[in-house]
Amino acid sequence: MDIVAIRKDHSERACRELGTKRGDALQIVLIQVKGGCAAKPTAEDAKRLQSVARQHNACAVLLGVWKPGKGVQFYYLDKRAEWAEVTDLATIFC
Repeated sequence: MDIVAIRKDHSERACRELGTKRGDALQIVLIQVKGGCAAKPTAEDAKRLQSVARQHNACAVLLGVWKPGKGVQFYYLDKRAEWAEVTDLATIFC
């Protein structure tokens, strides 16, 4: 994993489920970064990343792919361990 994004969870859901106050819980997103002509993670890598996400109770696993002249494109790891394009980054956190 290259980057870990963490933010406070201010949702009512987190308060009810954990019995805490708003902002006490954290939302975690794991981010793998690839650039240039680096290959996407393999299917085995994807399953390993899912396991790491479960271990740390992460909301999502992202893949950021940087291509010269095109910027960064993000993909999320779905439940089938396949990469799907992210159309709205705001939907990634829980």
